[in-house]
Amino acid sequence: METVITNPSVNLICATGRSGQIGLNGALPWGDSVDPVIKQRASADLRFFKRSTQGCIIVVGYKTYQSLLEKYPLTYWNRTNRSLVLFSRDFYNIPMTFLDILKSQGKDIWIAGGASTYRRLLPYVDGVMSINVINEYDGA
Repeated sequence: METVITNPSVNLICATGRSGQIGLNGALPWGDSVDPVIKQRASADLRFFKRSTQGCIIVVGYKTYQSLLEKYPLTYWNRTNRSLVLFSRDFYNIPMTFLDILKSQGKDIWIAGGASTYRRLLPYVDGVMSINVINEYDGA
């Protein structure tokens, strides 16, 4: 049986490199690293993300949505008890209405990128979870 939250929260979750970067060309900047330390940290970050968003709604912008669907089809999200929802430009002028619709499902909401989605929805966020995963990474 699924738990319904009576007052769902809206949270922002992100992982950053040393300079605060969150992505590079549609992927996590450190995702393809061959460095064993970076690979271990990135893997731990992805496991943490999965645990944190279990049973929740994950909101992403268009580019993040497309890049996630390339790696993980929608059936994957359903199997992992998470919903992946696109924050489209149709809702840019009414973000509170968008979030209210999602809240009506009784699940916590995690905003997971990209940068313009973070900026647009930040005023409505209850909490932020930002993790500096790869302190050694600083760009391209």
